[in-house]
Amino acid sequence: MVALMQHGHASADHYLGLGDLKSEVDDQQQVKTHGDPDRQLTLRQAPLHARVALGKEKDRKPIDPPPIVQLIDKRTGGRSSLYDSPYLFMSSSLVPENYDEQTMRPELPSTYLTGSLASSIHRLRDTTNSEGGFFVFGDLSVKQEGRFRLRFTLYERDDSSIPSFRFVSELITNIFTVYSAKNFPGMTESTYLTRTFSDQGVKLRLRKDSRTINTRKRSRPGADSTEALLGRQPKRLSYERTTSFGGYDSVGLDQMGAVGESSGLGPAQQPYTTTGPAMTSVNHGSILPLPTSGYYLQNFTPPSYY
Repeated sequence: MVALMQHGHASADHYLGLGDLKSEVDDQQQVKTHGDPDRQLTLRQAPLHARVALGKEKDRKPIDPPPIVQLIDKRTGGRSSLYDSPYLFMSSSLVPENYDEQTMRPELPSTYLTGSLASSIHRLRDTTNSEGGFFVFGDLSVKQEGRFRLRFTLYERDDSSIPSFRFVSELITNIFTVYSAKNFPGMTESTYLTRTFSDQGVKLRLRKDSRTINTRKRSRPGADSTEALLGRQPKRLSYERTTSFGGYDSVGLDQMGAVGESSGLGPAQQPYTTTGPAMTSVNHGSILPLPTSGYYLQNFTPPSYY
């Protein structure tokens, strides 16, 4: 655990706006920041709710929507080398809804959070195509039900031979609710800001609106019943059409009788003609005529039958 350094900056309250943040969060849930006034932290995407992370890892759901914090360097007019700095990183921790940032009490066990608890800075463009430095927490889950806040702390590492970490700024988010798996209302559709950052290479889970998916599922039974009313053609067990091979007609198996019985083929349609005595071959009690002339039967000596 990195110890926080003492700082004498007064705290400032930043209320949630309606831009990239969820409008369901009321004005009484304040986002509080304190630290270096020249490197200000702003909550660009606030947590709304989460499903408690219990059970198997594959069933774990992250906080929805993923919290996003922006670093604003007021010393450079928006263009700062800090947005590419490898020495900046932000850690996350869970605090209760009645957390006091002055006394830093009460604290919660660090085991309440799971997933990716830290983030490096990303130089990205937001929904207005404005460039900035962002910390994205797309894989952060809570292992305890209740109402909480997230505390994001920004540190800077020096480049000395013995590295040390210096506290820069801190941000306390709005209150959000962690539901049980039974009472969880479901994941919301990914925000435009989330999709914008995902398109720029940030690893984030994208989700469609669950209401659209449910509507499609409900519409399927109606479509199936319509098809049933219209009726479907039964599948053919065999081909019923007549094909021609080498000038001779052939018919489907369902149009043929037993071997040796009369079929639809007339005498003129026999593929072979015989000029001498017809030889026979016994096959399952049927007698089939064999040709005695033609290219393939020259020098043919029939076997003897006993």
